[in-house]
Amino acid sequence: MEHTSPRSSPAPAHLQQSTPARPLLAGDALLQARIKAALDSVKLALHDFKDELHESTKLGTEVAGLRGDLAGLRAAWDQQALDSSEKLHQKLEATLTTTLSSTLTQLGSTASSLTSSLTSVSSSINDSETRSANLLSNRFASLQDAQSSTTEAVRTFESRFLTELQKVKSGVLSELQKGSAGDSDTMQKLDELSKDMGEVLARQQEILDGVELAKGRSEEVEALKDRLDRLEKERQEDRQVSSPFV
Repeated sequence: MEHTSPRSSPAPAHLQQSTPARPLLAGDALLQARIKAALDSVKLALHDFKDELHESTKLGTEVAGLRGDLAGLRAAWDQQALDSSEKLHQKLEATLTTTLSSTLTQLGSTASSLTSSLTSVSSSINDSETRSANLLSNRFASLQDAQSSTTEAVRTFESRFLTELQKVKSGVLSELQKGSAGDSDTMQKLDELSKDMGEVLARQQEILDGVELAKGRSEEVEALKDRLDRLEKERQEDRQVSSPFV
């Protein structure tokens, strides 16, 4: 008898010989019940894990959204810096015109007003940067939580899978040793079990591939976080260079 699963081993030689049909024994029914229960448990574990695996696919969507957020943040910052520079230039020009036609007292009052206005603009920019940084930090935390949840789900599934698989193997070996699994019906059930095991093992490989993909996404998230830190440093340097009071 040949099994279709590439990881299945052929049955022992004494079981490959055809045997005459005989009535179903109590041991055969027990073996079939154990096999069915083990398969149902494995299928239930796969079904439960499907939702957790689906969560891991959201990492790709979150990373893509984060890229868009970073690009939008950079564009918004450039536009904000341009607008702030233009407004500041206009206000300085108006203030200087007024100062040239005023007394020394009016000059002091205008300088005080200009300082207050510049402080307000700087405070507004700082508040905007703080809100953007907090929003991105929350996005990073959410991605890291999703990755941790997916990793834990994979570990739980592997533990359950190995436990159930060991139960099935133990049950089959026990019945084979008792010599009660030699009829054609039982051998057919064992062949079906071998095929199901092959499918489960293939599914497990897909899950492990998903884990590797999640690890790669984690590295990509870390790279994006480093890029955000560099952008923040560049903004601080640009602000110090553009401010006439630094």
